[in-house]
Amino acid sequence: MMTATPRAGAIKDVLLTSKKMLAILWQEDKRTFVESVLAVLIPGIVPFINAYIYAQIINFVIHIVCVTARGSFVFAPYVLIAIRIGMLFIQI
Repeated sequence: MMTATPRAGAIKDVLLTSKKMLAILWQEDKRTFVESVLAVLIPGIVPFINAYIYAQIINFVIHIVCVTARGSFVFAPYVLIAIRIGMLFIQI
């Protein structure tokens, strides 16, 4: 059986303390708890949304280079660019 290292014990203490603090915040003010969770989640999710948008733009450009567009208007990249601009405002 492996013994816990001092570092693992410190991490366990931090997690336990964080759990207690969140429980206290939940009991005192649920709205502030939800706002703090959103304040942490939104910045964590935005980079993945941006990566997806950039991947779609790259795929679109490769598609245009490989396949002739034949003068047809393609709406997709403008929607992706608009979503990316929206993400910039969310990050501010």
